[in-house]
Amino acid sequence: MRMERPALVCFMVFFSTCIYAGQGSPKPNVSVAPYFVVAPGATGVWQTTFQGKEQITYHIRSEYPAEDVVATIKERLKQLGWEPLKEDWLNPGLPSSLTRGWAYYEDFSTKPHTSVRSWNADWQNGSQDILAYMLTYTCPDNQCASTRDLYDLRVIGIHIPADLAKRIKASIPRDEKAK
Repeated sequence: MRMERPALVCFMVFFSTCIYAGQGSPKPNVSVAPYFVVAPGATGVWQTTFQGKEQITYHIRSEYPAEDVVATIKERLKQLGWEPLKEDWLNPGLPSSLTRGWAYYEDFSTKPHTSVRSWNADWQNGSQDILAYMLTYTCPDNQCASTRDLYDLRVIGIHIPADLAKRIKASIPRDEKAK
């Protein structure tokens, strides 16, 4: 999959912020917010807050393409009244994984470089809060190019309150040619 440059930059800025948020202090033994979905069998579950965004992270053993985990997340969010977005909320026109499925990319910013199978989707509730889920398999070199033997799935869920989501979206420069 090839992303256009402005969309890729926005995605990487947002994803990097999310990964950095994961460096915060985990809060063990706390109740998980009801809008976060923890799939059965998850390990290393923890929740944190960073720059006004709540985040949950965990690992789960699930064979690619993690249909069980994706279905669990989609069904639970539907029960809670969250509406799936067909496009990335920060990059209108960029289909979410709910529409396009899994993506593959190689990350040369890591040493040694890694490859990633990624599933990213956003939901919105009646209050206009955003809930983003990112599921990733990460492999050394280009080993994720093959989908055989992909089992170690990392799940990140991020809740962004409506006022913060609006400010974040307004701060992203838009390419005038895209209009």
